Amino acid sequence: MGYDELIDWINDNKLRVGVYFSVNDLDHLARGGRLSQASATIGNALKIKPMLTINSEGKIEVIAKYQGMRKAMKQLVSRMEEEWDPAFGPYVLICHADDEERADCLRSMVEERFPEAVIETGMVDPIIGMHTGPGMISLCFWAKDRR
Repeated sequence: MGYDELIDWINDNKLRVGVYFSVNDLDHLARGGRLSQASATIGNALKIKPMLTINSEGKIEVIAKYQGMRKAMKQLVSRMEEEWDPAFGPYVLICHADDEERADCLRSMVEERFPEAVIETGMVDPIIGMHTGPGMISLCFWAKDRR
């Protein structure tokens, strides 16, 4: 593709990317101003793990809260089940913030539910890791159009 054609393709398909993630520790969200420190302290004590996404306006949004990371990861897979469009692309990306074991666990969950998925796993860069904290896990895939 030429440059202009590529830019058009990106603009036409940017709302087809499903990006969902959960953090292990709420303190990093509090430090970034997304949550009060009191809420982070209480949430951490209750082992609350929010499911976040990047909405159609490009902003991070909390869409659900779960008690425990295992439940949060199951819900990431459930969200993929609702929205994934394998006809558009079978590719799935699992990212983690310094928690390969958790990424491997999520990978196994996705492989079990979606054997046709082509899965890549990797670590997020330090900038994202600084905002999410260690233990963040994300699931990205081609989704049905979110317009």
